[in-house]
Amino acid sequence: MRTSTSWVWIIAVVVALVAVSACFGPQTSNDYFDRGVARLKDGKYKGAIADFDEAISIRPKYSDAYIKRADARIRLDQYEEAIADLDQAIQLQPNDAYSYYSRGFARIGLGQYEDAIADFDQAIRMRPHDASAYYHRGFAKSSLGQHEEAIVDYEQAIELQPGHANAHIGRGRARSSLGQHEEAIVDYEQAIELQPDDAHNYIGRGHAKSRLGQYKEAIADYNRAIELQPDDAYAYTSRGFVKAVLGQYEEAVADYNQAIRLQPDDATAYHYRGAARIESGQYEEAVADFDQAIRLQPDDAYSYNNRGVAKVALGQYKEAIVDLQTALELANETNDTDLIASLERKIQELGQYE
Repeated sequence: MRTSTSWVWIIAVVVALVAVSACFGPQTSNDYFDRGVARLKDGKYKGAIADFDEAISIRPKYSDAYIKRADARIRLDQYEEAIADLDQAIQLQPNDAYSYYSRGFARIGLGQYEDAIADFDQAIRMRPHDASAYYHRGFAKSSLGQHEEAIVDYEQAIELQPGHANAHIGRGRARSSLGQHEEAIVDYEQAIELQPDDAHNYIGRGHAKSRLGQYKEAIADYNRAIELQPDDAYAYTSRGFVKAVLGQYEEAVADYNQAIRLQPDDATAYHYRGAARIESGQYEEAVADFDQAIRLQPDDAYSYNNRGVAKVALGQYKEAIVDLQTALELANETNDTDLIASLERKIQELGQYE
């Protein structure tokens, strides 16, 4: 009987300790880590970071805690802090492919594309069947203008994961950048089949169709994109551009108005609205639009050029010459030979007004 009583007493003590532990919350580094992982899955990123902080304070060489804290920070766009965590994780565990992959992703967020590529190289060397690593390396290469190399990576991602819609989108964008618009359309159609409710697939296909002169079909794609995502400023800007090409200037301006309402700091929308207003004879309004475009993007030679054109139409010749000369300086910096030739001719024609 005494033995039975002893076991009852021990069980009671254990139950009491468990209850006390539950009341006071996590105690060990693993406790904090586990709660941080749960919060991360629930989208409670700040709380997750606080838990990983505690786990690391208890166990400073807890590599998984650094990795997970980096995951939470990436979701909060805290890329520099995430990279610092992943640097530490790689130092502690140099053969972990995921750490290199995550650091590459964070570097993309900071626009550090060359460094990102180096990280994805490492991740792929360690884990050669990771479709996401190939996709993101392709994205980084395309961002550097390395479109042919990017296509190779996107193709590898698609081979490893045939339903990788983003890889089709990436390859479509790269192909459009290389002028391969028909091939790009095939990619966007694959992406639409996989993700029929993603507005960006229709925007991409619309862009490729507009480059092929398929303007009505492009507008249909932009219409569908706007139906799916009515707050996408780029869709309105893109549709406005095609409408302007078709001479539908009032409708184009209406689209640019909507784009600017959604994204007031979009220099491109102001520029295109100004161009449409020039075609409509609304020169003063056009000048105001180019003023805004230049304020937002002061190195754009085309905005100075077009503002100069509008000022010529208003008879403001001296002011126009100043704009055209500024445009020429900027065009010379980028070696835009076609624009340089056009500007030199305009300036010469206006020379009598100086």
